[in-house]
Amino acid sequence: MEIHIALHETLRTFKPKLSASEIASRANVSPAAISEFRHGERDLQVRTLQRIINALPEDIKQHFFSRLFSTPALTVWSSSLNPEAFVELSSVMSFSDMGQVLAAAGESMMSSGESV
Repeated sequence: MEIHIALHETLRTFKPKLSASEIASRANVSPAAISEFRHGERDLQVRTLQRIINALPEDIKQHFFSRLFSTPALTVWSSSLNPEAFVELSSVMSFSDMGQVLAAAGESMMSSGESV
């Protein structure tokens, strides 16, 4: 997938949580530059794109890269992923991806001796 499409889809998916204007502010980039890039109307320098990606929260960055490389957003359970975050991410995950994450969570808990 092209970078501008992956960024566009990611920002659209997480819009209620984080606006493109907020990302622009964090990355010290104009909102217009992000908008034009998202819609394929402008190219960005590598450093500018890197600042935009670095401005994304970790869960949104993970989703961006999963879109970019067409891989599931979460295939490995992370103990830092709390239930609220999982519920939030589940709205953008396929049932197959959710099943993989939950199976990995169960395996992780069982191997560490945690109760389910």
